Formats: sequence, structure tokens, C-alpha cells
Amino acid sequence: MESKADIDSQTPTSHEDLDDPKSEKLENGDLEKNAVSEPLADEAQDLTPAGPDPNAFPDGGFQAWFCIAAIAAAGTWFKRHRALAFGIMVSGSSLGGVILPIMVQHLIGEVGFGWAMRITAFLLLGLLIFGNIAVKSRLPPVRKPYTLKEYFMPFVEIPFLLLAIGSLFVYIGAFLPFNFIIVQAKEAGMSTNLANYLVPIINAASIFGRIFPAHLGDVYGVFNVCIVFTLFSGVISLALWLPAASNAPIIVFALLYGFASGLTLAIIPALVASISDIQKLGFRVGTLYAFSAFGALFGSPIAGAIVTSQDGGYSGLKIFCGVTLITGGVFVIFSRIKLVGPRLLVKK
Repeated sequence: MESKADIDSQTPTSHEDLDDPKSEKLENGDLEKNAVSEPLADEAQDLTPAGPDPNAFPDGGFQAWFCIAAIAAAGTWFKRHRALAFGIMVSGSSLGGVILPIMVQHLIGEVGFGWAMRITAFLLLGLLIFGNIAVKSRLPPVRKPYTLKEYFMPFVEIPFLLLAIGSLFVYIGAFLPFNFIIVQAKEAGMSTNLANYLVPIINAASIFGRIFPAHLGDVYGVFNVCIVFTLFSGVISLALWLPAASNAPIIVFALLYGFASGLTLAIIPALVASISDIQKLGFRVGTLYAFSAFGALFGSPIAGAIVTSQDGGYSGLKIFCGVTLITGGVFVIFSRIKLVGPRLLVKK
């Protein structure tokens, strides 16, 4: 796959470039000038291209509408293997995270940014048509008057409140590697061509992390498994990503973090389902996500401010990522203790 920088280097940026006589002089210049310019090729490859980042896809309100409804509907069909069902369902987003950045990166070079976005929109439209036809709840909706107060009632329950706070901290830190690992890897000396694969690597590992460990949640308890993988995500952010200064440890971190964080982000609805009436699962999952979404909203700006305060250094961002994930895991531990006490071997 060609990187975006490679594509930009082959594609004229404006009509003036096409007619610029200076470009002909460069092409027909003497051998001495070409020989001088060749050592600069590697540096030119690593230059950050102007324009939108194809790896940065917005994760906004419309997606939340589709996502929460589908999660709630799927949860009504399962009890014994509910965590595995959630994991399989949301692994599709990881698969999309592998395909879309690569697809958009090529499309921008082939047809331009505008048509790249239109093609992506038509693809998503087709998938959403199929998804909306396929989604069906086992239980009929409970018809009752809408009251805003009902969405705040779950926070009266201490286990739910602690879980929501834990999810908030998890969402503050969980998306930072997705958003910053490419620029951090380039700063550490990784080539643009290789760095552009890091987000697809994380998402590819996340596919397996969302499916296989989710089954462990059904066997050993969703709280237990979520706590282990959330703490592991935070620990490797501090122990592996923080000192990483070359290609190998950064790639290893991407693989391990994708696997671990995939489970953490996928199993949260199963945690809510385990402490909820199934008839109320939809709005309780929606309430928790509405609260924890503030973490995803403010996490990256805070991390960006930390990078700016360090004059482009990333150590503070990595520490912030690891600490917020560990803090989120601790609050999930508190929620579990409130439910079953401090006993370690209880399935919960």
C-alpha cells in the first residue's frame, strides 16, 4: 500500500504545478542536481502532507443513535453468552477500522477528498440499510411517556454510578493511542509508510480482542475480565509505549493494546446488562454512554494540550493515557466490590 505521503508526492497539488516550467527543469536537470536531491528523498517521504487525515474519522452523535439501539436489541436475545454476542457484534467496528483508513487513503489519491468522502458515505449507507433491516429486539418496546428524570435514575444506584465513572476515565484514555500513535511514531523516527499502518494494526488486533476474551467474560464474569484487561491496557501504556523509541516496541504495543482495549471497549454493555433489568437495558446503556462520551470528547484535547506544553514531547501524553485507564479500572473494581464484596473468586 502506498502511504498518503507517497500518493501526494505523485499527484500535482494544483493546476499551476502542471504548467510550471520549473518542474520541467527539475525533470531534465543535470545528473549532479539529481544526485544531490536523492539523499533528501527519505526525508521528503516523512513530511506530513497537508489536508485531512484519512485515519481520523469522527465518532459523533449519529453513530451513537445507531450503535446504542443495535446493542440494546442484540442484548435481549442472549443471557448465557451475552458478552460473546456483544463482542462479535462490535468487532465489526474494528474490521471497519482496518478497511476504511486504507480505503480512504487510496481514494483521496485517486479521486480527491470530496469523492473519497462520497464513496465512503455510499458504502456506509448500504451497510446501514442492511443493518436497520436486520436489527430486531426479542422483547417488544415498553410504551410509556417519556420523562427526562428516568435517564438520571440509574446514577442513584452506587454500582452503576461507579461503573459510569470508570467508563468515563476509560474513554478519556482509551482513544489516545488511536489518535496519536501515528504522529508519535513519526516523531520517534518511523517512516510515514509504516506509521500509517499502525491504526489498522491496532484495529486488526482489536477484532480478536473483542471476540475471544469476551467469551471469558461469560465464563469467569464480565466484571472480572473487564478489570484485568483494562488494567493491562494501562500498564502496557506506561511500561511499553512510554519508553518506546524505535519501530519494534511501538508495533508490539499497537498489537497488545489493540487486543486488550478491544475487550475493554466491547464488554462495557455486558457490564451494564449484568446489573440491569433487560427491559431497561437500552436506556441504561445509552445513559452510561452519554455520560462516558464526555471522556472521548475531552480526552484528546487534554492530551494535545499536554503535548503542546512539552514542546512536542509525548511522554506526558503516554503517562496521562496509562493513568486514566488504570483509574477507570479501579472504579470498575469499586463497582464490583459494591456488588459482591471483596471476594476475588466470585463470578461477576
